[in-house]
Amino acid sequence: GRAALGVGGPGEAEVGAADETVVSLLEEALGALGRKDSAVRARVLARLTAELSITDAERARSLSQQSIEMARRVGDTTALAQALWTSQYSLRARPESVGDRLAAATEILRLLEEAEDRSMEAAWHVLRLGALLDIGDIPGVDAQIEALAKVVDETRHPFRFWLPPAYRAMRALMDGRFAEGQRLSQQALAAGQQVRSQYAAQIFAVQMFTLHWLEAGFTEADVVTTKGFAKQYPAIPFLRCSLAHICSELGCEAEAREAFESLAASDFADLPRDQFWLTCIGFLSEACALLGDERRAAKLYDLLLPYSSLNVTTGEVACHGSASRYLGLLATTMSRWEDAKRHFHDALEMHTKMGARPWLARTQHDYAKMLLARDQPGDREKAMELLGQALDTA
Repeated sequence: GRAALGVGGPGEAEVGAADETVVSLLEEALGALGRKDSAVRARVLARLTAELSITDAERARSLSQQSIEMARRVGDTTALAQALWTSQYSLRARPESVGDRLAAATEILRLLEEAEDRSMEAAWHVLRLGALLDIGDIPGVDAQIEALAKVVDETRHPFRFWLPPAYRAMRALMDGRFAEGQRLSQQALAAGQQVRSQYAAQIFAVQMFTLHWLEAGFTEADVVTTKGFAKQYPAIPFLRCSLAHICSELGCEAEAREAFESLAASDFADLPRDQFWLTCIGFLSEACALLGDERRAAKLYDLLLPYSSLNVTTGEVACHGSASRYLGLLATTMSRWEDAKRHFHDALEMHTKMGARPWLARTQHDYAKMLLARDQPGDREKAMELLGQALDTA
């Protein structure tokens, strides 16, 4: 069991592509350990949870619960901290579980302090950072990034050096500091390449997608890149959702419609409830609004509505703005003007509070388009005011 954990590494698995060698060794270890409770078995279950979180999300959820329960039964602090850490993969599949993720982070910190163990201190900061980003607590996010940077500097863990610049890049992109965001993202990639982290390369791709979306718009090169990633990682549907979004923004309607229909065939019921589900719904909402698909807009609206107070994020490495903005786009597509107005107001408030200037500009622009489409008395004047504000923000 300990040998399999050593080969598996710290649990930062390549997203969407389980390491078959690691999975095989972990499975073999579970077979050799038998059914008896032990700290090692709990840790192996937790590590397998991380590896299977995308490719077999349902089993990963079961393994996560088993690892937590077993670690509690044997009373092993380190095993329980690791089990709680990997539970985030399952918890992220339920966007409403932000409180549970914060509670898990609080318990992990208590366990680490009791054991005087710093090995998972960085992981604790990452777990809190992601949950705080989802609810828009940016001062809390910034505090976690700086605390994480201090831990990495003090512990000198080579696999963690690329994390602080990656999270600082996320914040720079949120603020609209695009050149700085690109520089920090490239710095994170270079540090990740030194330890051959495929996860670091994936994060760089996500942040460049966000940069292109916000700064200058997508290009045909983004279509080619996204198609390549979607082929390389078929277990990650949000790449196909990204493709539908990119093509719709570029005005490639036939290609956008083809990608969108392949995901909407069963009214989005086939989208796996994994850690990227909310991201998928956000990207599909953007595509749906640009394609003007009123029937699918109603389906996406109902799926997204319970999470209106959250941000749409890709993990903790990219923020795609308030879910309320996407709800506003969907409500506009359905000509539900009052709902659209309410959602855009909520999105404006969230983006202003977070200082997320690119998303504020987009929301001001989207709200103006809604008013022009509604065209009631006073709407044109209000729309022109919003368009002026959007231009100033941009």
